Amino acid sequence: MTENTTPVSINDLKDKKTAHGALVSCSLSLSESGMMMNSNSNYYVGVTAGMEGQMITVRQKKPFESETATCYKATTDILGQVSELAQRENMSAWGELRYVQEFVVFDHSSSAGMTLYYDDTPVGGQINTSVNIDLKAVRQQGAGDVEDEYRRILDEGIASAEFIGRGQNDNPLVMAAGAPLPDEAPALGCWKCPCCGYALNEGRFCRECGSKRP
Repeated sequence: MTENTTPVSINDLKDKKTAHGALVSCSLSLSESGMMMNSNSNYYVGVTAGMEGQMITVRQKKPFESETATCYKATTDILGQVSELAQRENMSAWGELRYVQEFVVFDHSSSAGMTLYYDDTPVGGQINTSVNIDLKAVRQQGAGDVEDEYRRILDEGIASAEFIGRGQNDNPLVMAAGAPLPDEAPALGCWKCPCCGYALNEGRFCRECGSKRP
């Protein structure tokens, strides 16, 4: 008997409902890699709810350049808009979508993804439940308009946000590997070091003085 390997579709998932709490963070991550050293590029946007409001982190690296990190404070309810979009499209079920590679490419690779983070403690879950969505699969399923709307929400949120600061990483070996900066988990918003005042931190320790995140 032949096993059915047909990938799950958005239509298959439209009635699959999962209880979630409030949306507390979301992100967009795009990357491309080539054969030449340091020729990779990436673009990351993360929005997270904090005590001071919704904070935005933008990390970008262009080919043969260093990565920059820019932080903003949102002046609009980005997470509220994303939450409405996710509920309307039932996107919390889209983590099951898988991109089907149509042909093999050896000298280039790319990825596009978004992640929704929920505080599921009110429904008996974890405080930071993540739903990872492959945007290449979303487009393959014909739902590119939903991705476009998600990007528009983020772009408009950044355009109207309050600028906090910008930093740069000059280590080409780290960037060539496509690795995160030392001691960093995926960024969920910038924080200011209470010891030295550096305001572009994203990981567990201050990049300037090494103090642990409070």
